[in-house]
Amino acid sequence: MTLEPNTLISVHEVLRYLDTDRYMNKTESAAYLGVSLRTFEGWMDRLPKYRPGGKALFKKSELDEFMRRHLELPTDVDLERLADEAVKAVMG
Repeated sequence: MTLEPNTLISVHEVLRYLDTDRYMNKTESAAYLGVSLRTFEGWMDRLPKYRPGGKALFKKSELDEFMRRHLELPTDVDLERLADEAVKAVMG
């Protein structure tokens, strides 16, 4: 049996698909965010979701935005150094 070239999918195509903004169910979404399903279910009321046919789906880009809103910066930030770098960047 011979496979037609069109039946094969390149690694590049798979990676491009994985990078697309796609919809995921709650199990996939929890895995994507690296949390347990139970933790994710606790967050579901704070996440935008789509319910075609009653099944909750979550858009990858909206999960990313949710995580960005909960970004916790390190507490040992050298504010003086950051201010100096910002001034240097503005002044040239």
